[in-house]
Amino acid sequence: MTDGEPLEHIDPADEGGLALWALVLGVTPEAVLAAVAAVGTNARKVQAEIEARPSIYRTSAF
Repeated sequence: MTDGEPLEHIDPADEGGLALWALVLGVTPEAVLAAVAAVGTNARKVQAEIEARPSIYRTSAF
């Protein structure tokens, strides 16, 4: 995430941003990337995807 960037989207190319989103969402950065691949970069959709499928995203598989 950069200064002034809205928190509505997750930039998969931003490693620091991914780490922060992972912390906020309670998953690994790899899980955030997987959720982004599934639903796009909209942060609310990514959060909903992770919450709807915790057995996928909140496992040691990532």
